[in-house]
Amino acid sequence: MNRPLKSAVAVSVSLLTFSLAGSVIAQPVQWTQRLAGGILPRTDHRMVYDSARGVIVMFGGTTTGSDYKGDTWEWDGVSWTVRAVSGPSPRIDYGMAYDVARGVTVLFGGYVGDGNSASNETWEWNDNSWTQRAVSGPPARWHHAMAYDATRGVTVLFGGLGYPNGTQTFLGDTWEWNGTVWTWRSDTGPAPRWTHSMSYDLARHESVMFGGSNTSYANLSDTWAWNGSTWTLRSQSGPTARTETAMVFDTSRGVTVLFGGHNSAGFPDGETWEWDGTIWTQQTISGPSPRYGHAMAYDVGRRMSVLFGGYSVSGFSSETWGLAPAAPIITSQPVSQSTCPSGSVAFAVAANSVAPPTYSWQWQIAGDSSWQTIVNGTNSAGGIEQFVAIGASTPHVSIRPPIGPTGTRIWQNPSYNVYAVVSNIYGAANSNQATLSICNADFNCDGRVDFFDYLDFVDAFSSSLPDADFNQDGGIDFFDYLDFVDAFSIGC
Repeated sequence: MNRPLKSAVAVSVSLLTFSLAGSVIAQPVQWTQRLAGGILPRTDHRMVYDSARGVIVMFGGTTTGSDYKGDTWEWDGVSWTVRAVSGPSPRIDYGMAYDVARGVTVLFGGYVGDGNSASNETWEWNDNSWTQRAVSGPPARWHHAMAYDATRGVTVLFGGLGYPNGTQTFLGDTWEWNGTVWTWRSDTGPAPRWTHSMSYDLARHESVMFGGSNTSYANLSDTWAWNGSTWTLRSQSGPTARTETAMVFDTSRGVTVLFGGHNSAGFPDGETWEWDGTIWTQQTISGPSPRYGHAMAYDVGRRMSVLFGGYSVSGFSSETWGLAPAAPIITSQPVSQSTCPSGSVAFAVAANSVAPPTYSWQWQIAGDSSWQTIVNGTNSAGGIEQFVAIGASTPHVSIRPPIGPTGTRIWQNPSYNVYAVVSNIYGAANSNQATLSICNADFNCDGRVDFFDYLDFVDAFSSSLPDADFNQDGGIDFFDYLDFVDAFSIGC
């Protein structure tokens, strides 16, 4: 698919404007399992978000530890679909980033599995096929990290493990890919390392790198930032030292999200951390089981960090998880109410929401099994008007009975059930169910049933007033009187 080329600066500004609009960093988040399978379990793969098509692209990895894959998959927010089985040779622990300006996924290097052999190939996925772009540039390597710098329109690569002449080498070099050539940028800054993580912080215009393992195979816990010319040590506190984490930048909330990893005790980790450019904060929430070797990408369209796979104490995972701010939390429930035959009533709901909420209301005739959405205006069941509503898309919905055959307003059924649905971009919450009971014996609509209701009905009946058509059959007769007396005798 061909797309017009955009400047990196324009793309960066566009994304940053989106990310900071309504951004509230300190808001509650939650993990939700999105899918339990749909794709082979795997680890040591990579994922990126294709913003042009609104899908997450995943390539390769291993399903057994030795069975390397060369397949390409895409996640549309609901399911995984295999897109290609040709392209780069099967491999693990390569680097991958999405070039927003050119609309392509960039892949470099990786371990190809034939002895101590790493790749120096550069490939690009254009939505339909892979194209090999370069075999010159950074030396062959694996366990490196890559991120796309949207401000300058380049893909940044740092570190990894190399195998020149069959000898393992620890790398600490920085390279950048502009879509045509690789350019070496630096050999200074962070110590050489491998199994580290990197993502691009759109709010602060820098590539952020965390952890990994050094030349002594010791886990690291330092946080570094690359601004396009120099590396700066930002922090040495936060998540404990670990390798094989996954990290993404949440453009909606303006924070870098890190999950899991392989800790210094040799166990998988299940912590969720967030970096705001100054400090790391742990989110003490439940979610995916502890794991390492998983992959993450931030889905801008759905405002969600998506995680797939990895290795846990249970083995290789095929789970897909999403991390996003919480759905609304109902703080005040609709209250059950009673009203007279011609009276109106209002139901209200309140909720805490980290994003602008929307409201809708559901209703049913009590005893029915089906629900309907309340709409402004007339609401009917079985072709019979039941009530008229206003405020159907607000926290306060008002409903009143329709006009009956005699020109007076009267409810068609003795009771109704309602509940509210409060939604935001992260999910929905349903309120408790409330009941509307019609007290037909409250003839004068003063909120209680007493002798004055009886007197008022008798006056209306004697004068053949429309209100005296108690059973709404279009005529005023002794059956209306009997029906009223029955309702009056039971108190409603």
